[in-house]
Amino acid sequence: MDKELLGYHGTDQRSFDFIKRRGFRKQVSDNSFPNDLGLGAYFYTDRIKNEAKENAKKYVLRYKKSYVGKIVLEVPILVDEDKVLNFNENDTAETLEEFIRENRDSINKELEKYDSESSAFRRGNFDGIAIDLFIDYFGIAVDMIIKDTFTSFDDYQRSNFNNGREVCIKDTEVIDKKRICIVEHIY
Repeated sequence: MDKELLGYHGTDQRSFDFIKRRGFRKQVSDNSFPNDLGLGAYFYTDRIKNEAKENAKKYVLRYKKSYVGKIVLEVPILVDEDKVLNFNENDTAETLEEFIRENRDSINKELEKYDSESSAFRRGNFDGIAIDLFIDYFGIAVDMIIKDTFTSFDDYQRSNFNNGREVCIKDTEVIDKKRICIVEHIY
């Protein structure tokens, strides 16, 4: 059964023009360090009303300072529920945790492929690498990963409590490119 949701993505007008023409890219380059949920296109989605849109806005303001003409996009996503890997479900999270414990050497070997001087590497969150290895190891057909997360939008650097829900789209064909729209211009 298909599940429809709206994702929110902070970006700029130039990137939006590219997205309209070519769609979202899953990675910047072959040696891009995976984000926290692995390689893919990232969006916030609502846990509570309007949280996702606000988080996308806060993200672009905090982490994309060089962007000119900052905007928030609303992105319709239609995904087969059988192809959703939901790490908010305890069983799924526990299976990943066990995989990480048992495959630490493989994860460390995978880390050798990346620039240890990059800011993403130095941040020290290697979950995305573990998740991508987990998917490959078990041969899971995944179009979308979902997880409640904490993003540092201000001076509060870390927390054990989540402030949003992120989705990582592995198969960008589940995004309805024709219906992507700007929901906020940020000045």
